[in-house]
This record gives sequence, C-alpha cells and structure tokens, in this order.
Amino acid sequence: MPWDHNDILSRWSRAGVMFGVEPATESPDLERLLLDTVRAVPTNARLLVMAVTWLARYGRLMAKHRLKRLIREELAPAERAPMGLMLDLAINAGAGNGLRKAVAECAAATKPYPLFTSMRRNTRLRELAKRDASAISRAWGCWARPLAIKEEALRPSPWITAHNPPFTRRAAHHGDLRTTIVETLLRDLHENAAVSEMALARYCLASRGAVRHALNALELEGHIQRSRRGHRTTISLSSTGREPALA
Repeated sequence: MPWDHNDILSRWSRAGVMFGVEPATESPDLERLLLDTVRAVPTNARLLVMAVTWLARYGRLMAKHRLKRLIREELAPAERAPMGLMLDLAINAGAGNGLRKAVAECAAATKPYPLFTSMRRNTRLRELAKRDASAISRAWGCWARPLAIKEEALRPSPWITAHNPPFTRRAAHHGDLRTTIVETLLRDLHENAAVSEMALARYCLASRGAVRHALNALELEGHIQRSRRGHRTTISLSSTGREPALA
C-alpha cells in the first residue's frame, strides 16, 4: 500500500527531526511511527538516515517491549529485515542495547535485495547496490550504502520535551517495562484498561512477576490504578497517566 510520506515526515518533525515540514498536531506514537517508517524507507532514503540518527540519540524514549510486540503482530515478514537493519544501525551508533529486544523479532532476508526500490530496476543498478552495500546491510540481506549520522538535523532535548510532554515520562522510565505498560493501556487496549496482570503480561511479552513489579512502581508514581471487583482486578490509567496536554 502507498504510504503518506508527508504524514510520516510530519510526525518525525513533531518528534524533533528537522525535515522542513509542519509538525503533527499531536505527539506521535513512537513505536508505530517506526513501523510506518520502515514501510516507507524503500522509497525515501533520508527517512532511514534520520530515523537511525534520532534513535541513536533518543532511543531510550522507545517502549522496547511494545515495539517487540508490534513487530511480531503488525509487521509483515518482508519488512522485518529492514527493521532489523534500522535498529542494528541505531544500536551501533549509540542507541543502546535495549533495542535488541525488538531486533530479536526481526530476521534477515532469505534472498538478498537492494533496500531502495530505485536500485531494483535493472541488473546494473542491483549490482551497484550489492557492490556498495555496507557489511551490516549485507548481514540483513537488504543492501544499502554506509550512512552518516546527521545530529545537526535533530532538535535539542528541551525542545522535544517542551513540544511532547508525554516524552518526559518515557524519558524518566528509560523505555523500560513501565513505558510499555502505560503506552499499551493508552493506545492498544479497549477503554484503556486491562482485565488482569496476566492479560497485560501477554500484551507486554513479559512475565507476570515483571509486570507486577512494574505496576507497583507505576502505582506509587500515580500513573495507574488497580481496582478489585470480586475475583477480578482492573488495571487502568490514572488521570496523571493519560496524555498531558500542552499549555
């Protein structure tokens, strides 16, 4: 399906990439933005460079467990090699090993090919793509030339948090399981509630014990609330756990 590149660029602009387009009106869902970016990358090489650059600097904002689940559930098998390449490049550029949780859901292409569609048009272009491919892109089976990080095209941290208040909570939680729980309740579950720790653990791809530990911390921080109804516990976001609005 064709991807709305302007929409993707607009969401990245709101996240702090200086693409020269009007920023989106709301803070982006970072994990789904990565999925949409990977789908659009074959026709927009600059998207790969800037996504890797952003992840290298701000990758701790990503909800790693949630990204892993979305890759497993929503990304087509053919899109997982480019995702693995993008995440691997970001980790090598300084994003940190936390993203390897998501890399584990990716797999190299069984039949190598040029990452960018412009290089797939004829045999000569394919051979050029193969010849110039970086070692890491060869490993993932989607050939692309070595890229250079462009930190000068990123907004500074104060700008990003000022324009994206929800990112402040993500930063405080370092993208750990707490981040995934809040984002899952906020974006993925009906009426922002999970019926049990076990159900939430399945969404987070984490053990029930790990989820309980994270929920205890979130409850102390005032981000979630748990209510008991008979034998059933409902977990939901508190008022402070919902998306804060810009003043």
